[in-house]
Amino acid sequence: MDDECTVTREGTRTLDESTGQYSQTPSTIYSGVFRMVVPPRAPQDVVAVGQVEAVTRPRADFPVAASAAVRDGDVLTVTVSGDPALLGQKFRLRGFAGQTHGTARRFFVEVYS
Repeated sequence: MDDECTVTREGTRTLDESTGQYSQTPSTIYSGVFRMVVPPRAPQDVVAVGQVEAVTRPRADFPVAASAAVRDGDVLTVTVSGDPALLGQKFRLRGFAGQTHGTARRFFVEVYS
């Protein structure tokens, strides 16, 4: 694993009484190496709101021991990558990644906006 990322989780929503606005401060759950994998499969066509979209299933792999706190719904931000197109990109982690005798913690990801 050569690329690096930071994984954050939304904090508790707090209300600013003076402005009436809610704010959330994300907390860092993991910071370190990871690997982005796009399986060599053709994209699937999915109809969403009357439009056809090509969907792939990229995956993020983490070292098992260091990433135990990472979970579904967390946000991954790429901080170091051999692929310049990935730098700064954000992804939401999806699924459950625990397994007996796992060699990596693997989450499917979707682009976060």
